[in-house]
Amino acid sequence: MASRIGVLGWVTGVVSALLGTLAFGAVLCLWFPAVLTTPALRDVYPMEVVRTTIKVTLGVAFVLGVISIFLKRRKALGLTGAGLALLATLMGGSEVAVATPVARSNHVGLDWFLLDLFLLSAIFVPIELLFGRLREQPIFRPEWRTDLWHFGVSHLLVQLTVFLTMAPAAIFFRWAVAPELQAAVAAQPLGLQLVEVLVVADLTQYAVHRLFHQVPWLWRFHAIHHSSRQMDWLAGSRLHLVDIVVTRGLSFVPLYVLGFAPGAVFAYVLFVSFQAVLIHANVS
Repeated sequence: MASRIGVLGWVTGVVSALLGTLAFGAVLCLWFPAVLTTPALRDVYPMEVVRTTIKVTLGVAFVLGVISIFLKRRKALGLTGAGLALLATLMGGSEVAVATPVARSNHVGLDWFLLDLFLLSAIFVPIELLFGRLREQPIFRPEWRTDLWHFGVSHLLVQLTVFLTMAPAAIFFRWAVAPELQAAVAAQPLGLQLVEVLVVADLTQYAVHRLFHQVPWLWRFHAIHHSSRQMDWLAGSRLHLVDIVVTRGLSFVPLYVLGFAPGAVFAYVLFVSFQAVLIHANVS
């Protein structure tokens, strides 16, 4: 009985700390949208849904934190979750007013980090618990903090990585652009373009991946990705910035030159992002 109470205290504490962190970060985004949010996402957020989600998350984080405090001998997780929820509420919670329009400025993608972390953990943690290939592997396996750090940095620096991905193609390969070809490619049905983007980008990425394995000085960057000793949905985030920029930048070149429609490229990014997490996940 005591062990079950301890497990329940740990689970409620972990969930409380996670939700409290997410909600506190979301409130910070409401306070400082110009520097903490991504313009492409900010322009399409359904704010009523966002505010309701923040309000519910704050309440759940606080309640679970209090439960954990009462059930668990070590109070750190519960205090963290409940404390962050209380602090975020005192800062205005979901009711923080956002002046519009939000000024454009250099920014870090805190909103992108929080949103992606919430969605991916909500999808893959239950899948790994139910269908895990290694059932004995804990959710918080050794080195999970290292992978979360890489996950966070790559998301927070989204403005920089997007610029370094797209700018080289426009700077060094503008000479290869043929407007007639681009118009013909973009005029194709979106589904056909998506298939073509998958083929072109994956072949390019495969070639770049081989280079990272075969060229010694490139391998030193790519070896970081292969240093995880246990695999789960978060392990694929362990990437050096040079690896990210070179792979994505070279893969984007043919997409830029051929002129695929933004919708097809966006659909490819969504697909490959999910697929990259899935192939590293602890699933059978």
